[in-house]
Amino acid sequence: MKKSDSPVFDVLIMGAGFAGLCQARHLMLKVPGLRVGLIDPKGPEAENRQMKVGESLVEISAMFLYKELELHEYLIENHAPKYGLNFHWPKRVDQTKTIDDYYHIWTNGSPDLPSYQLNRAKFEKDLLEMCIEMGVEFIEGKVVDTEINSKEELNSATVRTHEGIVEFQTHHLIDAAGRKFLLGKKLDNLITDPEKLAGLDTGSAWLRVDGVERELFEKERDPTNGSASHYYGTNHWFGNGYWIWMIPIETGSRALSIGIVHHKSVIKSSDINSRAKFLAFLKANQRILFDMIESGEVLDFKYLPRIAHASKEMLSEDQWYVIGEAANMFDPFYSTGLVLAAQNIEGVTEVIRLKREGNELADARRALYDEYILQASRVYNRVYQRHAEHLGDANAMSWRIYFESIFWFGILVPMFAGKWHLEPDFIGQFFKLTRTFFHGPRSVVSSFYAELSAAQESGKKLGMLNYTRTDQMPFGYNPLRLWDDFRQNSKYEKRRLNALKGIRKSIFYIGILYGKLRIKNGGIYGLLEPRSIRLFTKLTGWFLYTTMGEWIHRWEVRGRPGHTRFLEQEKHFSENYEFDRRLIPWAEEEPDGAPKSETDSSNKIENRHVPEAAPY
Repeated sequence: MKKSDSPVFDVLIMGAGFAGLCQARHLMLKVPGLRVGLIDPKGPEAENRQMKVGESLVEISAMFLYKELELHEYLIENHAPKYGLNFHWPKRVDQTKTIDDYYHIWTNGSPDLPSYQLNRAKFEKDLLEMCIEMGVEFIEGKVVDTEINSKEELNSATVRTHEGIVEFQTHHLIDAAGRKFLLGKKLDNLITDPEKLAGLDTGSAWLRVDGVERELFEKERDPTNGSASHYYGTNHWFGNGYWIWMIPIETGSRALSIGIVHHKSVIKSSDINSRAKFLAFLKANQRILFDMIESGEVLDFKYLPRIAHASKEMLSEDQWYVIGEAANMFDPFYSTGLVLAAQNIEGVTEVIRLKREGNELADARRALYDEYILQASRVYNRVYQRHAEHLGDANAMSWRIYFESIFWFGILVPMFAGKWHLEPDFIGQFFKLTRTFFHGPRSVVSSFYAELSAAQESGKKLGMLNYTRTDQMPFGYNPLRLWDDFRQNSKYEKRRLNALKGIRKSIFYIGILYGKLRIKNGGIYGLLEPRSIRLFTKLTGWFLYTTMGEWIHRWEVRGRPGHTRFLEQEKHFSENYEFDRRLIPWAEEEPDGAPKSETDSSNKIENRHVPEAAPY
């Protein structure tokens, strides 16, 4: 083994998948002058890039790509648009041949915030080329060992390259190598026990298929559909103990990713862990998907025996970091893996920036961001508790989707858009909020899920809640509503967007939804039971607390435009603009005495070719 004779890297990233590439580009854009290295066994020309779960972006991960990584035009030109989330439950489990054999929740309009369906192999190949063009140094090779030293000392990665075994030194070492868990295994940093992951014990099988007959999905346009494409949404298909995704990953070739997440308590791995078994399962339980696969050409298949895992630490004081799938993964149902990766990447970049500047707050901020991303991971983990019980039941699951969408659009999306997840004082409030709403058997989330299970056990018909409609809750509400006008007024500067307004409104509608559920379960007197009173007391306290915070924020930003650049533009306009009626001459003047050109407009029209008029 030899040590690299090149200078020490500022940052060395192990793994050129989604997380590693996004981290590299984010660092190059936000912290100019860094020397960034990127290690991966597959170079820019590799065609056989690995299959991965996670082709579908959601509002946060899409915003991260088009806004923070400046990839909007690239996404528009190279990846399919996404039209929200659609959900399907069979009317009869033994009859699933056509779309009419299902009950549905459709997205029927264009989304307020754009999102995309990624072809991950293409995205990662293209982004690697962009990173290299930006100055990221690519090292083609396999990491065979790492050395972690304490605090400010250099870390290193030992790599098997075409030139032999080489050791590279770096100030900051980032594991983005996915399920290789390069640092997770070495440092005993992994959590894989289902008991420590809210009981989540799942596996996943998936394939990609090219050239499908789209008409098998939807032969004619749904009369309830407005401006959405049902095909280009992420379609979810349900049954007892499992859910299936259908994601379009190419437009021209009509390629799809189709995969299942199954709870092992219901479906054993040995019953679905091969291509033949997976297809047989679809033929018996979701025939419409089987027929779509049969209409095209299967490109590949993969089975993952364990999906869920987490990390004990993600941003270490010893200047190592884990991001993306190397850090955590729970369930791709809401595409939370890429969401957590985006937030983690921003935290890592901010810590590296502060350390490079010699900022005395760097260590404290690193500890805070580490605790934030760990807490955010636990929140997403808790969202999947009791999933196996509820997935196949359209009553329970439609209420869950509605409930969870309130958190997503009312709290989490505005938090990310306004960069509140990087603000220390807000992070402290976030910790308190999540303890009340997500952690423990009496938390708001656990109480809501328990009520759904109680309704199942008693045979109550809850009815289907549709998260896209505005006629099932008071005041024309649906969970897709964004409470702040940050899009219209470009409130993207730190602390400008009023995230507290979204939290307050979300708490209000969570209370109404929980009340409706208690009435469904126990009648009007269910609202007076101790557990109901206890939960409403919690919600009322938080409602009042966030109302106060919302008004304090309004006072702090009073009189300010949505973005400071608006103020600069308005000032410059008012001081400098005057309407000028002149038109600048554009005809070329001929020198005195020079003959006119034969192509001059003053020449005879016969000299021009005039095409014959087309007949009507």
